[in-house]
Amino acid sequence: MAEPLEQFRDAMAEAGLACDAEIIADGRLHRYRGPGDDTGTRDGFYVLHMDGVAAGSFGHWRLHPDAIKWKAEGGADFDPMQRAAMTKQIAAAKATREKELAEQHAEVAERARSIWAEAKDADPDHPYLVGKAVGTHGLKEDSKGRLVVPVYIDGALTSLQSIDEKGEKKFARGGKVTGGNYRIGGEPADLVYIAEGFATGASIYEAIDGAAPVVIAFSAGNLLAVAQALRKKYRKAAIVIAADNDQATEGNPGIAWARKAAEAVRGRVAVPILKSDPAAKCDFNDVARTDGAAAVRAMLETSRGLLGVSAASIEVVPTKWEWWHRFPAGEVIMIDSDPNLGKTTLVTDLAARKSRGLAWPDGEPCDAGNVIIVSAEDSNNTLVGRLTAHDADLSRIRIVSGNFQRDGATQVLTLPEHAGELEKIIRADKARLMFIDPLTGIISEKVDSHRDSSVRRVMGVISHLAQSTGCTIICIRHLTKQAAIENALYRGGGSIAIIAAARAGFILGFDPNDKAPVAERARVFAHLKYNLGPQTPSLAFRIRAGEGESFAHVEWIEGGSTLTPNELLLAPAKPRNTDALNRAVDFLKLELAPGQRRSTELEAAADAAGISTSTFERARKKLKTVSFRVEGVWYTSLRNSNSSKEI
Repeated sequence: MAEPLEQFRDAMAEAGLACDAEIIADGRLHRYRGPGDDTGTRDGFYVLHMDGVAAGSFGHWRLHPDAIKWKAEGGADFDPMQRAAMTKQIAAAKATREKELAEQHAEVAERARSIWAEAKDADPDHPYLVGKAVGTHGLKEDSKGRLVVPVYIDGALTSLQSIDEKGEKKFARGGKVTGGNYRIGGEPADLVYIAEGFATGASIYEAIDGAAPVVIAFSAGNLLAVAQALRKKYRKAAIVIAADNDQATEGNPGIAWARKAAEAVRGRVAVPILKSDPAAKCDFNDVARTDGAAAVRAMLETSRGLLGVSAASIEVVPTKWEWWHRFPAGEVIMIDSDPNLGKTTLVTDLAARKSRGLAWPDGEPCDAGNVIIVSAEDSNNTLVGRLTAHDADLSRIRIVSGNFQRDGATQVLTLPEHAGELEKIIRADKARLMFIDPLTGIISEKVDSHRDSSVRRVMGVISHLAQSTGCTIICIRHLTKQAAIENALYRGGGSIAIIAAARAGFILGFDPNDKAPVAERARVFAHLKYNLGPQTPSLAFRIRAGEGESFAHVEWIEGGSTLTPNELLLAPAKPRNTDALNRAVDFLKLELAPGQRRSTELEAAADAAGISTSTFERARKKLKTVSFRVEGVWYTSLRNSNSSKEI
């Protein structure tokens, strides 16, 4: 066991209050230079007794003013006399320290007032101001040509911050800064913004044309104290904390401190994001200089919870394309297909092209980029085999299966619950494309895929994921078996809200005019939905496998196809079954052929197919379907289904 002195020193270090000086165990209070203390400052303190059982306490006037009690391993608690003596010493030392600080703060404040009085008005052409593209807003320059920002607490000047032409910032040593601020603009009325640095605050003030004051807090850690002081003085004003977005730093301290301050004063947080690089670290000065004042205003209005934004604040920018006029960048794309048409083989062809920067199938150029494939059906072995068959750069492709390990347990990947996990890997890989195959494979069971309101929520999460990261997310979806539906937009499985959320959609199907054997039949890739550009010509391909090859590959057909999405889905003509009951029976056979389905989903699908409730129930009785409940959820299956069971 370590000696008591070593135990005591280790305890101080573990508390983040390490002491490098000699520790004197004489029962008296000693001060030392603690973590973050300036030269000559000794805010750390300790008391250590060695008579009897070693015991003591330690702390830091700034970081941990409440003393932390300690005793040697195996030792008894302090006796009453020790505790009383120790408390008395700490209280006396604290009073002495507070007196010293007050004298020091008063001395620095007096010096700051003298420097401020002698300083000249800041030159608008000062290199720092020019580089940040902001005005002077009341700043001055000292005799060394440095900008001087005054620090006020309760209206009194307590310290100064100097900024040189390179942007290096320093406070007057020993001055009181906690709670200190500098305000740009007049007295707050209905609204006040709080920002960390001067340039950030100046950019906000200029972007809103001085419509509200902006208070500079100087650091993230000071946001809380400044916000609380403002709330105490301006009880009815709305407070918005304009955070620095430190997303490149673990824990994002800029946003974390801003949220803490906002919660304490019933305020809101505005977060800056660069359009050109949503994952980059930035503040509102960066946004103003890169994306313009309109972008700053839009983000500030959103943070205030106002419905909509001023049209004048919206900067119209051209659509960026991953695949010209087919895949808009940073948006959601939908590909609908029946099973066994080669949709995953198509996915691996497109992923391979992106990984190597090979031209798209229509000849349009493609920049190389990283790709993520989220697969809820195919094994990693199958995917890698197909990617290899397309000569993909495997080092640029990440495969995410439907299950993942966390804390030693297997979890099922679902949306919207694990959107944050997907965002992490998109940002880590700087991925340009993400394929989700199929979409229904990772949608949470809590989402009713046939209810528009339920689907809109999860699709909104996916859309935000795409737009906030700049990654194009391509979702694969199965078609329904309702061949009677003639409009291809309505043939995708689930709610119409799924395709509505996508900015582009495609449908994959066999060429109905190709009479070749199924394995050799041409597939057509038709442009179904095109919100952001024109409809493009349909493309066509066959799936080939060379002699001795284990995995097939896509072979694109020159000239594509003239078929439209609706023509692609036309089935061979056959007599219509006009009997409502027989139609409902056929519907149930098709829907339940793969296995059990949630009863509510099945009923919703029947309703969408135009089958009345009474006819649906008659068809169920005719087929003698089985209903059963698992964990409170009702399912329906065919009687001879292996998955059916009666409970």
